[in-house]
Amino acid sequence: MAKTISPLWFVWLLCPLIALAETGHEKIVYHVHGSDPETLYRSITNLENLIEGMSDQQLDIRLLLQGESIQLFNPYMYQPEVHARLRQLQGKGVKVEVKQENYLKQRQFLHDQFDPIVVDNIFSRIIDLQQQGYHYITP
Repeated sequence: MAKTISPLWFVWLLCPLIALAETGHEKIVYHVHGSDPETLYRSITNLENLIEGMSDQQLDIRLLLQGESIQLFNPYMYQPEVHARLRQLQGKGVKVEVKQENYLKQRQFLHDQFDPIVVDNIFSRIIDLQQQGYHYITP
């Protein structure tokens, strides 16, 4: 004689998964590709607001710099306050990623200040991160 399984058994098995989903682990890739200094300032503000607005969730944020945007991290192009805000974002776990070719051109100030993750290709990195469940944002 075959036994039937109660539907409540399945609910009990799913409870840990439901609890895990409610912890709010969010993965975000923030892609900066413009060279206007206002772009960097706006991006920092957006990331600060994002972290503040989602303070109850665990965030994994990647800041990807493409093309000429890497020059925005030159300390001679922005106010000291901007540098401090960038460091605070890194202190909150934001990881900076740059294309290897661009990093080699600008490493004198990037490495000392931000120690970025160097990637071969920004576009394939974006695709890779999206396949891992990251949400794409660009200013």
